[in-house]
Order: sequence, then structure tokens, then C-alpha cells
Amino acid sequence: MIISFIIPVYNMGHYLERCVGSILNQGIKESLFEIIIVNDGSTDNSAQVINDLAKDSPCIKYLHTENQGLGAARNKGMNVARGKYFFFVDSDDYLFDNSLPELFRYAESDTSDIIGFDWAQVYSDGSALKKKREASIYNSLMSGAEYLSKLNLSGGVCPYLFSASFLKERSIVMPEGIYHEDELFLSESFIYAHQIVFIDRLVYAYYQREDSITNSKDKNQVSRRISDTLYVLDQLVTLEERTNLNELQKEGLRRKIISLTTDFIVNLIRFRVDKAQVKSNIQELSNRKLYPLPDISYSWKYILFRLVFNYTPSIVLASRLGLFKKE
Repeated sequence: MIISFIIPVYNMGHYLERCVGSILNQGIKESLFEIIIVNDGSTDNSAQVINDLAKDSPCIKYLHTENQGLGAARNKGMNVARGKYFFFVDSDDYLFDNSLPELFRYAESDTSDIIGFDWAQVYSDGSALKKKREASIYNSLMSGAEYLSKLNLSGGVCPYLFSASFLKERSIVMPEGIYHEDELFLSESFIYAHQIVFIDRLVYAYYQREDSITNSKDKNQVSRRISDTLYVLDQLVTLEERTNLNELQKEGLRRKIISLTTDFIVNLIRFRVDKAQVKSNIQELSNRKLYPLPDISYSWKYILFRLVFNYTPSIVLASRLGLFKKE
């Protein structure tokens, strides 16, 4: 079996048929894959939708659990998965038509720890914003640490295939009970991956829901996202301090930590966090020696961002003005 698709579901009955159908309707032999759907304690019609789908498709495995969050649901899927590679798919997203045959051919013969591909943000009006990677990385073999030392990680865990044997060997699992579990899982996976490769193929469609956790402006969710990001940063710093990492791994992880710190500041501005909370959060970064941002020439965007926002009043003002706000 080549690929195990792992789909956690929480109250996404409205989108689930589209998601699963985008996998089933690509002409791939069902002996080559399995779809593991983990119902994370849904209270809508998700269970009925899953049961109906499973009746018609023997390749679908249905797991039910009490609500424990995205990380726990993905871990339950990994525990029973039998594929050579794991493909994490969110239940409100889908795969583009005719995108899987080439991916399956590649995965069948490849031995990389991680295989990356392209994705796009798709909107309810049918428009799409494709996310291209650096042209030079396509079909080039490198270690995950080499990639992290040169480029920023983006897109969460969904636009990647992860080798099941690699994850098991390194005992890498999803953090549970937090937002931003992708950040830890991706960082640890890339740091230890001996070989990764990217193919120039548009596969994954991230559907942009206004009520998603990523886009929610609810104060409690924003506050939790901020606190969980600090937790992730602490875990990454702890990982960086491990003595078994070589210099390239440490360099890559340091860049990732700086990138996530930058994203943290962007979110303070984007969600228009008030002055007192901005000052408190920036102090939290300072206590961790993550702020001010270091003088490193990663890119012109980073250089400009550092020059403008290495000053707390600039962050406060930008938050009041609503810069970086998604409409």
C-alpha cells in the first residue's frame, strides 16, 4: 500500500463528501491506498456522512473518538495506517482533479523521508491563489536541515507526504491539545529527514473558511493561538539545544524559530491585539531571548520587517491601524 490518507473530522459533515470524493474519483486502484477518517467527537451529521461513504468504499476506515483535538485525531490515524507514506488531509479541504496519479507514481518508487508538492488557497467564489515554491528546489534531493537553513517552511503538514518508516524510526508524532501542532511536527520532521524532494505538481486545495481557527477573530481563540505559539517556540528552543544535532540542523532550526517569532508578531498586529497585551507578549519574547529580532540577512522582506518592528511602539501602532489584516 502506497499512501494512507488521514482525515480528522470535527463537525465538517457539510464538506466531507467533497473531500473524500476528491481522492476516490482520481482513478487510483483502491488496493494502493486507504482513507482513514477519524471522527473527533463531532456533534453534527459527520458520523452519518462517514458511514455512508464507508459503505460504498472498502478502502475507508472509520475511527471514532471523544473530542481531543486535531493532533490527537491525526495520531490515532497514524497508529492504524498501513501505507508507505502518510498524507494528512483536512476535512474541509480537497485535492485537485488529476493530481494524484503522478504523485502515486513518484511515491511508489521514491525513498525520500518527505515528498513535498504545491498547494493553493481556494475561496468560496471559485478563485484560487496558487503557492509556488522556489523554482530551484523542484526535483532536487537535499536534507530537511539544508532546506530549513535556506528557506521558510509554509503550508502546514498537508502539502507533504511523510514516510511512515521515517516517522516511526524517529518517534515523531503530533503534539496534542494545542493549536499550531503542525509547526512542531513539521520542524522535527525536517530537522531529522535525511532526504526530501519536491515535485512541481499542484495537488492540495486549502479551502478558506471565514470561521476556521486560522481566520477566527474570536478573542478567546486568538488568545489561545498566541499562548500556544509561545509554547511551540519553547519546544523548538528545547529541540535546538539537543546535543545530538549537527551544525546544519541547528542553523535550520534557528531560522525556523526566527520565522515563527516573526509570524507571532504579525499575528499580534493582524488580530489587533491591544497595547497592554502587545507589550506583555513582546516581553515574553524578550524573556526567551527571541526579541529584538536578530540582524541576519535572510531576505529583503525580513530585513525590512526587522527594521520596522524591532521597536514595540511600532507593533502597537500597526495593530491599531490593522495592518496585515485579512479581509
